[in-house]
Amino acid sequence: MLHSISANILEAWDVNHGDTLTQLLLRNSAHELRTPLNMIVNYLEEAIESSPDSKTQEHLRQTRVASESLLHAIVNLIAQCSTSDVESNVAQGKVEVASIS
Repeated sequence: MLHSISANILEAWDVNHGDTLTQLLLRNSAHELRTPLNMIVNYLEEAIESSPDSKTQEHLRQTRVASESLLHAIVNLIAQCSTSDVESNVAQGKVEVASIS
């Protein structure tokens, strides 16, 4: 019973608003996800420039590259989810999952 009520609410939301709740959530959380990651990347850049130790600089560079990769992946995921149905994009091969190491 509760499941059918929830399904009806979601269907009504989709009809009235043209978005799924998932798309709405992702679109609204884009700022909350990107802003802290951008800060991390910027702080890492400052730390690299101010660190006298080359080993520390290399660790910070690797961390910055990983942070930028994560930021890029999140931005792409949000863009895919905001513009169209995720399952449709996956089925059509528009969304790729890559291993970053």
